[in-house]
Amino acid sequence: MFAATSFYRGCLTRWAQLFPMIWILLLLAILPEVHHAQSVPEWQQIPEVHHVQPAPSAQPFHASPQDTLTEPTGDPTGEPTPDPSTADPSTADPSNTDPSTVDPEYIRIETKNGNLFFGVLISEDEQTVTINIEGVGEITIRRTVIKTIERLSKDRFRDGAYWFENPQATRYFFAPNALSLEKKQGYYQNIWILFNNVNYGLTERFSIGGGMIPLFLFGAESSPVWILPKVTFPIQDGQFHVGAGAMLGGLVGEDTESLGLLYGVGTYGDRDRNMTLGIGYGYAGEDISTSPLVNLSGMWRTGPRVTLLTENYFIPEADMAGLLSIGARRTYERFAVDFGLVKPLGEDTDEVIAIPWLGVTMPFGRP
Repeated sequence: MFAATSFYRGCLTRWAQLFPMIWILLLLAILPEVHHAQSVPEWQQIPEVHHVQPAPSAQPFHASPQDTLTEPTGDPTGEPTPDPSTADPSTADPSNTDPSTVDPEYIRIETKNGNLFFGVLISEDEQTVTINIEGVGEITIRRTVIKTIERLSKDRFRDGAYWFENPQATRYFFAPNALSLEKKQGYYQNIWILFNNVNYGLTERFSIGGGMIPLFLFGAESSPVWILPKVTFPIQDGQFHVGAGAMLGGLVGEDTESLGLLYGVGTYGDRDRNMTLGIGYGYAGEDISTSPLVNLSGMWRTGPRVTLLTENYFIPEADMAGLLSIGARRTYERFAVDFGLVKPLGEDTDEVIAIPWLGVTMPFGRP
């Protein structure tokens, strides 16, 4: 066994020395927005879109192709139209369903030139697709210009806005939670340019990852590398998950003992809003720490593009030495930026006000 205090303090000291005190968070203010049709007032200028019915105040609804056609109100032979209340239900035409009684079908359309449209499906045929966009009305798009059509779950729409899938739901700034990556999906994470991390879902419950800090680019003889296996299990209706994993590290270019962390985590919440309690034990070679490293983290997505983050570490046997952090994540559909401040705790840390954190995440493998 080895002393937990000196081990974790040494890790924190090296971590603090790794990241420069450069305030480049202002870059976030100039990141371009992803183009969305519902937020583009000049949407009428897009050539592949045909405006069918201007209805700025229209409410989303679903209709079958037959519902979009205007039908005569009487029988052309002069016979009276049968009273629907007396009709035989077994002979009713299912296409004449009242649109207000049918659950809306939400779709996402991406055109070949990169435009995105989110709305409720009105009708579709071999040539066109018609959708209702809130605040715009009904538009028709030719299939010849459509790249992809994705059916969306209605719970991704909140207060009329489309909440795309969280591009980084399984991690906070760096610490993992007990949520799983989807099978055949993954992400690349970069922190302060030097810190590189990749994770990939092999199954619905098991993921594998790895990373490195390429110090060899600066003439160093060795570079840190690590492997990140993780297994997760849902416990209670998808609202509570448990997991276990490891950070198995070492140095490439130098013959040294392996070192890393073995951990277990429990997460309560969904992929947008959750909190996690984790406990880990550090190791170096055959020695394992006698004191745990406790992690308490959380994320709270306030809207489609902003998520609040906190990630905190404590060493109980070292007078509660550790790290406190707070920040936010700016999310795009296929890109995310993390920025925050990290405050070390413990002896000889009073002079350190906070260390800035900046990281980016790019998911891959999504449809």
